[in-house]
Amino acid sequence: MLAVKPTESEAAEYFRLIAESSDEAIFGVTLEGRITTWSRAAERTFGYSSEEAVGKSLSIIVPPSREQDKADLLDGVRRGESVEGLRIELQCKDRTTIAVQMTLSPIRDAVGDIAGGLAIIRDLSAAARAEGALAESEERFRLAFEESPVGMVLCGRDYTIFRVNRVICALLGYEENELIGKTIAEITHPDDVDTSLEHADRVFGGTVPGYVLPKRYVTKQGETRWARLTVTVVHDETGRPIYGLGMIEDLTGGREAEKAMRRSERLASIGTFAAGVAHQINNPLGGVLLAAQFALASQKSPDSPALMRKALEDIEADARRCGDIVRSVLRFARQDTLETSPCTLDELVRSAIRLTRKDAEGRADVLFLEAQGKLPEILVSRTEMEQAISNVLRNAVKSKPEGVRVVIQTDYSDDKAFLIIRDDGDGVPEEHLEYLFDPFYTTRKELGGSGLGLSMAHAIVTAHGGTIDVTSSLTSGTTVIIELPLPTPCQEDLR
Repeated sequence: MLAVKPTESEAAEYFRLIAESSDEAIFGVTLEGRITTWSRAAERTFGYSSEEAVGKSLSIIVPPSREQDKADLLDGVRRGESVEGLRIELQCKDRTTIAVQMTLSPIRDAVGDIAGGLAIIRDLSAAARAEGALAESEERFRLAFEESPVGMVLCGRDYTIFRVNRVICALLGYEENELIGKTIAEITHPDDVDTSLEHADRVFGGTVPGYVLPKRYVTKQGETRWARLTVTVVHDETGRPIYGLGMIEDLTGGREAEKAMRRSERLASIGTFAAGVAHQINNPLGGVLLAAQFALASQKSPDSPALMRKALEDIEADARRCGDIVRSVLRFARQDTLETSPCTLDELVRSAIRLTRKDAEGRADVLFLEAQGKLPEILVSRTEMEQAISNVLRNAVKSKPEGVRVVIQTDYSDDKAFLIIRDDGDGVPEEHLEYLFDPFYTTRKELGGSGLGLSMAHAIVTAHGGTIDVTSSLTSGTTVIIELPLPTPCQEDLR
């Protein structure tokens, strides 16, 4: 069967439908630079409607500083030249500039004469924001590593050191270039080498997510220094551990050693909190990797622009979440004053429920009994308190494989706000209750528990002047009660 060639009007309509369906901005221009067509994506990208743009000069989307670029591009169209993949800044209706990638091709009429140009614009601003957010997150982690008040060490799977900070150099008396390339065993006291490597093997083998260990180090001068070592591992996109992060706090001296053995000081230390950050940051980093892999796999898809845009938006959101978490660890490392803002406990609970929705799907029924009447506000760091409540709620929905019922309730007294989270899951044996807030302690290791969720919740709640208590029964489930102080009259006046 012979194919029927479409008429000129049918071809024009088909092209119009393609342009209107594209996620990339498409518009036509005359040789003098007047806009002749304007797609829906162009409306979304630049903010001008078709009625506002058609007939206007191309200058409405060209910043004054780029007028010569516009003239050069139009001269190229008149000569029959095409431009592909040109990165340039254009201007929106609100006068903001956006980074774009432009393809500009000449259009010929029925007799072959050049009649104008066709521009296809890909908005790169979302990708630029995602790259900026990732760069900011990496810079904040670098600052947290290098400016940490405790020694920081990164080593490979063979326990060879490849990065250190100034604190560990000062503690052991080495220059940075002298420590890099040494193995962990070379700076460990001979009597502690076997124990230290045994714990490290368990972490890299996936038996435990991390550990805290008092141990001895040997300085360059041959002196012995007691320290508390907190270790966690960093994984690649497949979940394979690729290197270890060690946080080393000097315990030499009786007073420092005694303080370091107290649980409250353990929770407040930068070492433990940094290990907790590695735990918390795992989900958003996994989202970044997944979105990037999806974008790469979608490059040849007909829907590639839309899929790429969605992937970049997901990367940007997860990168910002990583930045929030790294900012929290930096504040804890420097022992800064909490940056608080007023909100109600119910608002925090609703946010925490959203954050844990995926954990609850298919396994838990979550019921929130909101307090009645006008609710008093509390002063908290929202990001951190949402994280603390999310950790408790995540433990509750995972308290048994499926069919768990979780009831959340808020209440208030004259000077306190109360949050009660009850579940009917598998309870905690009585002999384990006193250890629940210890870092890396978990009764669900075989189910992937890290032992960091409740210890971080405890640290955050106590930093806000509150308390957190747990009661549990093997037959009736677990209840967690969080108490937070209401603002005093003086605090109300400061607001």
